[in-house]
Parts: sequence; C-alpha cells; structure tokens
Amino acid sequence: MANDAVPDNEVLDFATQSGRAILTHNRWDFMVLHRKNQTHEGIIVCTVTPAFRRLQPAFTSDFSN
Repeated sequence: MANDAVPDNEVLDFATQSGRAILTHNRWDFMVLHRKNQTHEGIIVCTVTPAFRRLQPAFTSDFSN
C-alpha cells in the first residue's frame, strides 16, 4: 500500500483489520489519527536516516508474512 495514494485513515483501518502495526515516516498525519482513534495495532513512527534504505529490505522480508 505504500506510495499508492491511499488515504492514511484507510491504511490504518486496513492494518487494524489485518492485525498489523504501521511503520511510517509520515509521523504528523499518523499522530493525528492516533489521537482521534487509539484502537489499532500500533503506529511506529520514524525519521529518515541514511541507514533506513539499508535496513528497509530486512523489515520488508521479516514482516511480509
């Protein structure tokens, strides 16, 4: 769903219904969503760092199941 122009609230709804947490760089919008509705599996917010591009494949392969 990343970068597919899906509204943030729909991404969070999908993740919640699937029993998954969100990992995002879009902290401000997801912080607002969290304040509105705290019933979700989790929102992990982070900043962009040079190491993220190197670590991203590990996240994708480990959590894709």
